[in-house]
Amino acid sequence: MRNVKQSWDEGNAEAGFRNGNLVHRLVKKFPNRDKLAHGRDSKLADWIWVDLLQKEVDDYVAQFNDHKVRYQAEKVGPSGASPDYAFEHPEEFGGENQLIEVDIGVINVLLQNHPGEVATRFYSPRVNDIATAIYVGVGSPAITFESAWEVFALMIDEFWNQVAPLDDNGKYCIIPDWHCVLT
Repeated sequence: MRNVKQSWDEGNAEAGFRNGNLVHRLVKKFPNRDKLAHGRDSKLADWIWVDLLQKEVDDYVAQFNDHKVRYQAEKVGPSGASPDYAFEHPEEFGGENQLIEVDIGVINVLLQNHPGEVATRFYSPRVNDIATAIYVGVGSPAITFESAWEVFALMIDEFWNQVAPLDDNGKYCIIPDWHCVLT
């Protein structure tokens, strides 16, 4: 897995990213974040980076679980197979299936009362809709660690226009009844 901090730091200044900027990324330390007009909506960097990081983690886990561990006679536990294979066939390694069967009806009841995706969302559905439309509008370029800030730079002006409209004085209004900020 690539050094995530290095990827985050490389190119963000050139892309025009400013940490703490309410439209680029709403940071938790902002003292009056609950008074923002759009609150969690102002997070283009998160829209780009969260899915990129999740994909990287998912790819790493899939690769790790699919790689074959060399045979080690002295090793306690399975060897000579991938973790996925050992999980699916414990009897081949002197083990037994210890999974507990659960009534799917119980699972469904639990899921009905669980916030699910909302509990782990880093940006609102509104941001997702706006950012997705802008992303498609700029040609849906591949988002990689190398290109993430280039994609940010392609999208940020239109994102600003949709998330923080200009007031009559040419300032972006993102905090109601407070002030508007120059960019």
